[in-house]
Amino acid sequence: RRRRCRLHKAIDIESNQIVALKVTPTDKKNCIDPTTLREIGILKLFTDASCFFRLICVVRMETEAMLVLEYVEKDPNRLINRQPIPSLQVQNCHGIGVLHRDLKPDNPLIDGEILKIADLGLGIGTLWYLAPEILWDKSLAYSFGVDIWSSGCIFGGHN
Repeated sequence: RRRRCRLHKAIDIESNQIVALKVTPTDKKNCIDPTTLREIGILKLFTDASCFFRLICVVRMETEAMLVLEYVEKDPNRLINRQPIPSLQVQNCHGIGVLHRDLKPDNPLIDGEILKIADLGLGIGTLWYLAPEILWDKSLAYSFGVDIWSSGCIFGGHN
């Protein structure tokens, strides 16, 4: 069972910029959760990809790990009214080989004119946005179509 992370808004005292802190508990051996490691790996691998939040650093503490990320203010109205359709940014992620697997309304955020996708670590799917084939047969491997289905669920009713 994955332990929940906490999100905080903070100020980096060195750069005087607002940052997001994603704090996740470590296990009894002070190891970082595999899903958090997956997210860190993707963010480090694709530092130039505009579809993801920029990872500034990772701080390990005694019982927690903290990802310091660029901060983006959440504004659902800007997201819904955005053109072209945000699913194009999901396709950009697929173009660099990243499958999200848990797209839901909390994940996409707008930074200026750029749509960014958050929460790359979890990847288990949220029932309301999960593609039917995964619901029917949980043994199926996830494919890019699962993200496209989730995008349609998020943005389909907002024309």
